[in-house]
Amino acid sequence: MNLKFCITLGSGGGFDYTTFFATWIWPLLTAIIGGIISGIIAIFAVNLLQKPKLIVSLAEDRYDGRALAHYVHLSILNRKSLCHRLLGGGTAVNCKCTLTLDRRSFITKWAAREPWGTQILPDPSGRIIPVHILDQQHIDQAKFELLRPGEQKLVDVAVRLKGDSSCYIHQPENFSDPNYRPMTNEVQTGIHQVTAILEYDGGSADPFHFRIINEKGDSPGLLRLEV
Repeated sequence: MNLKFCITLGSGGGFDYTTFFATWIWPLLTAIIGGIISGIIAIFAVNLLQKPKLIVSLAEDRYDGRALAHYVHLSILNRKSLCHRLLGGGTAVNCKCTLTLDRRSFITKWAAREPWGTQILPDPSGRIIPVHILDQQHIDQAKFELLRPGEQKLVDVAVRLKGDSSCYIHQPENFSDPNYRPMTNEVQTGIHQVTAILEYDGGSADPFHFRIINEKGDSPGLLRLEV
């Protein structure tokens, strides 16, 4: 009787792989895969929330009637959000502005950036004075800016000089032109549709569309921007 019981138990008591997989392996694999997917989604969401929030608008540029040149600008605000306070990030590094009009593209100059360095040199009388030296390194640097969350800075669009009817897209390279009027940057009188693209390390802002209004006459104040 005991021998028969043992034989029956041995023949019907084999390891149940299906039950083991369903009970242990499958829930474990599901948890691992779910954790990996959740981690990827969380990383993507945090990176998205940490991105700069650049808001582009027209600067309030008013001509005083006396200046020899009138500059018009875009205002760039890096809006500080609650996510930036909690998660950090939000800084626009190496931010540049590309303007496209009349099938031409220009990387313009940030208003606070100068395209020259300063050297201390003697003048003809022997006095030591600071002298601006225009060089390619500073020309390139003037095209890029750092905007931390909450900061607002101006980027140049165009300049019109007294006595001229044309204006000129304002790039750092303009200072290399003997007359400060590079023909490749000339914008004649009329209404010109412009698209501005703000790019930074890791992303870009939405395109901003506006118009350059350059009226006939010889006053620099006849240049303005409109949305």
